[in-house]
Amino acid sequence: MAFTQEAFDIICSDLSTFSIARACAASSAVPLLLTPITLKNYVGSCGYDMPENMKAALKARDLPDRRFDLANNVIPFLDLKTKPYIHLVDGE
Repeated sequence: MAFTQEAFDIICSDLSTFSIARACAASSAVPLLLTPITLKNYVGSCGYDMPENMKAALKARDLPDRRFDLANNVIPFLDLKTKPYIHLVDGE
């Protein structure tokens, strides 16, 4: 997950409430060595809707298309039952 408001919009969260220190900690959270940073997923509470170009990319299923890859990676975060929390580690 990138540290942009666009990425935080997906989980209905506000980037401005996320401290720089936590972003740095997430960036250095090497699996098995340091604890991941955990975010609560608030999806469904703000009316987020996947952009039309990403929906179109999913329908086209054009694997080399970057929009398809991005949309395909967003889908799991849109299900609060399977992703109530997001664990950030280095490289993700």
